[in-house]
Amino acid sequence: MQIAAILLTLLLTLAAQANILFVTPNGSGDYFTIFNAYNASVAGDTILIGPGNYGETITSINRRLHIIAAGFDVTSTTRFTFNSGGSRSTVEGMRFDQGTNDPLTFSSSDSVTVRRCMMTNSNIWVLLIGPANGRMYVDDCILTRNYPTGSGLDLVSVTSGGRSYFRNCLFANYLPAANQNAVDGTTTRTEFHNCTFLGFNDAFNMNTTEPSVFINNLFADWGTASWGNVHPGSVWDYNGATVITPPGTHALLLPGNPFVNYSEAANFIYGTSDLRIAPASPAFDGGHPDILDLDSSVSDLGIYGGPTPMVDTGAPAYPFAITVATTPATALVGTNVDLNSVGRIGPQY
Repeated sequence: MQIAAILLTLLLTLAAQANILFVTPNGSGDYFTIFNAYNASVAGDTILIGPGNYGETITSINRRLHIIAAGFDVTSTTRFTFNSGGSRSTVEGMRFDQGTNDPLTFSSSDSVTVRRCMMTNSNIWVLLIGPANGRMYVDDCILTRNYPTGSGLDLVSVTSGGRSYFRNCLFANYLPAANQNAVDGTTTRTEFHNCTFLGFNDAFNMNTTEPSVFINNLFADWGTASWGNVHPGSVWDYNGATVITPPGTHALLLPGNPFVNYSEAANFIYGTSDLRIAPASPAFDGGHPDILDLDSSVSDLGIYGGPTPMVDTGAPAYPFAITVATTPATALVGTNVDLNSVGRIGPQY
């Protein structure tokens, strides 16, 4: 009852501020498709997307929207592209699957947040932060691709004139033998906090005009271990890696696979790996002493460390319900009513 009351209060508050457009493939929402909901939206609206595989491409999001799906394990689509009018938008809880284009592209937009999403591709970048972009925030996301051996395209391309911030993100390449970087491009400052990098030869190919920042990150399952190209003035502190020691201060050379469950022979496969840090590894409580985990211990390295660790399913960070049912269905003034949500309730941090 308490969670349902919080949910109802949240929905009423949002309703007072902007429109909420519900999308479900079974017809229980306002719209069957994300595209139709987008066409009906105005700047400041929230689009809530229920479970389903939508397979849609929206190539010109040009208004500020909050697009919130039920979690990347249950909600998927193909591709979104944000233009300048899409500044200050958020995208949360969605899986983007694409084979010929980058699943998420941002061009000339500013202060956009992508949170708890999964981006996969078999052909090109999974995330393209294009020229003239401003600030970009990527939190708690999985970015992964299975690209043919020998190809040189990288996982994420950042060519923005603004600054990009990656926190608790997993960068995973299924084929460590392929010549791929995790992040490439020419940009200004880029920051990585509590991220995990798996299966790369050269981790980076960033011709940045400003130093980047790397804190509490973990690198493992190399093809040929190399840091690649990073601004020489970049800040590296409390990072850990197998095979080669990270640059900077308080660096950890890890003696072996630091994870609870991970097969380097199989590489990263979502749903079969557990990338939490094994207590016996130096990466456990191995992070910056001023950054704490949820249990108030020193942060672990990688995606499950820090105050906002990875959420495996991408469930949104506030109560999310597909439907809310009342018992009894009709009531007079003064009648006690029970509210029951059908759907999932997200974590509250």
